[in-house]
Amino acid sequence: MPNLAAKYSLSATSFCGDKEIQNQAKKILDSFGQSYYLESEKELDIATALGGSGPAFVALMTEALIDGAVQRA
Repeated sequence: MPNLAAKYSLSATSFCGDKEIQNQAKKILDSFGQSYYLESEKELDIATALGGSGPAFVALMTEALIDGAVQRA
């Protein structure tokens, strides 16, 4: 799931497909970050959820910590 991080070569991209194109696809995707070959399309759902939602979970936890600190002050 390329995003702004790709601009700085820090993207993490998951992909799957025919073994024949695996090396070529990896070479292209590694040009803007790290890439991970997945054995099945089912694993793409997991990778998408973690990659897309992970930052939101961290932001939510950070906001909760800030709210807790403000209430204690």
